[in-house]
Amino acid sequence: MDLRRIKKLALAFGLVGAAGSVAAAAPITFTGNVETDMPVSPNTTIIQGTSPGSVAQAPWITAAGWITGWNIKDVRVSYDKGSDTLFVGINTYSIAGNSSGNGTPGIPDPRQTAVGGVDPAHIGGQGSISVAFAPNSGSDSNPGAPVVIAGVPADKSHAGPGLDGFTVSSYVGSNSGIAYSYGSNMPNFQGNLAFDPSAAHPDFEFTIKNFSQIPGLDPSKGYWIQAFAGSPNDVIAGEDTIGWIHVLAPAAQIPTPEPTTVAAWALLAGGAAFGLRRQRRARSQG
Repeated sequence: MDLRRIKKLALAFGLVGAAGSVAAAAPITFTGNVETDMPVSPNTTIIQGTSPGSVAQAPWITAAGWITGWNIKDVRVSYDKGSDTLFVGINTYSIAGNSSGNGTPGIPDPRQTAVGGVDPAHIGGQGSISVAFAPNSGSDSNPGAPVVIAGVPADKSHAGPGLDGFTVSSYVGSNSGIAYSYGSNMPNFQGNLAFDPSAAHPDFEFTIKNFSQIPGLDPSKGYWIQAFAGSPNDVIAGEDTIGWIHVLAPAAQIPTPEPTTVAAWALLAGGAAFGLRRQRRARSQG
């Protein structure tokens, strides 16, 4: 096949730019459903969470067919270079933060209150859903020192200006875990929590602004994330943690060509090959 001939045909039909372009992430309109908003695509990194029921929960929760809202199914991230925004979705098996999984956050089951547990609305009390970020250290097995954390802190004195106290803050570290590792709010990077998790909007979705400008973090080299969901005072359920996971730089993700581009190139290649066969046949007959 004469690749130069194919290229000339592509130029004639104006397809070189399309065929050579890399699929780029676009801003996401959150609905509160991570799997709908951030489906499998080359632009979305999906970090597997824990299996359903792997987070400890009271037997009556399991018997009812419920799963605690602290049980993380997966974490999804997608970066939009145009707006320099990172989109993050915490995909849960039930309503994020609803400790019993009964579908009514803020309205605890009597069996929970009977043992002294609480299920405050709006991820209240010491409830936390948090994602920490660390730079690429150059090692495939260890992150650099964490620099930023986003979510709802367990210590509400560190709550931010966003919905449910959502904040993007400096990472200070704590022996009590990342839920207590929030430092000062970073207003230049403060994004938004899309919804207070509910039956209509069950997942925890948020943005971080000016992501590539966060001091100490260079997304072009990849980065690491860690996630947490839980509360020490619901009594009836445990906490969930996803350990440090390396996320590749957006440019390192392999793009998938648009179907129309693939079809166009296939037609061009076929046409060029057919043309070459006709030329060879004509020469052999001559």
